[in-house]
Amino acid sequence: MPIERLLQSALSRPSSHTSVSSVIGARPFIPTGTGFAASSLPVRQLRLTQKSLSLTNTPPFTISPLRASSRDALRLSFFVAGQRNPNPNGLTPSGGLPQDPDKPAPGGEVSRLLHSLDPKYRVIGFLLYGCGLRIGESVALRLGNIDLQGRVVFIHDAKGGSSRALPLPTSALQDLTVLVESSKSQWRDLSSRKDWPGVYPSASKREHDFWLFPGRQAGEKTHPHLHKATVQHAMAAVVRELGLRSGISCHTLRHSFATHHLDAGTDIRAIQELLGHKNISTTMIYTHVDPSRLLRIASPLDSIEMAPCPPPPQVTKCPEDSLS
Repeated sequence: MPIERLLQSALSRPSSHTSVSSVIGARPFIPTGTGFAASSLPVRQLRLTQKSLSLTNTPPFTISPLRASSRDALRLSFFVAGQRNPNPNGLTPSGGLPQDPDKPAPGGEVSRLLHSLDPKYRVIGFLLYGCGLRIGESVALRLGNIDLQGRVVFIHDAKGGSSRALPLPTSALQDLTVLVESSKSQWRDLSSRKDWPGVYPSASKREHDFWLFPGRQAGEKTHPHLHKATVQHAMAAVVRELGLRSGISCHTLRHSFATHHLDAGTDIRAIQELLGHKNISTTMIYTHVDPSRLLRIASPLDSIEMAPCPPPPQVTKCPEDSLS
């Protein structure tokens, strides 16, 4: 049943407007050229189209609204039928598709991607894969967060209100230095203007508070930083251009940072601190163990010295046994 008919049927029931409001607001889009209008697709077709997009290089931010819509359509179909299914994912995970966690990208593909990005986006890639930053943390960095001399990046008021200091990779310093100087030059030009309102949200005009990745200022509003969606689109375009099949995204690079650290022997607690996780269970989701690595783990039994086993005791026969 198409979503429009589901909506009409649901709205004909009393007190149903609130129940379907999320469906109306979550109607997805499908990239131009697919020949489909997502709002008129049957629920089953939504899932099949979603699956075909997942098998291509379609960016995750295109598929996610489609997942949400098929999930809401299933919930709505239960509602129309007078049944209650508060968790449609129990029947059809993620709108009918198996949803795997972000798998780490092979090092060779990460290298190809980073070297093919525009210099500004390449620095963000360095921070994602080289420091394990979140994409939101990367684009919101200020000049005061970067200590080039000490080779440290400071993250303040991150997710959960936490803060941390992370070592900067040596291979990122050259591009990062160029970007810092470019941002400082832009700050000097802007601060000399009397009509410049300063940076978002505090309207500060200090160099220390200026963005490392400044965005476009609209009118008299305070200056924003680069939007993370801009980076995601740029990275997805390069992934398609290179024909990478591993589904690399901004968040995949953070997962790869964690997994490759684990493969190199870094302690899981140290990885937790680098990622800024409060709970070790979250870090365990980020780290993917290579099955072949498990086969190379030595047993603790092989690391201790075993005393030679004494010979088995000799069994002597009783005289009665010999007479018989």
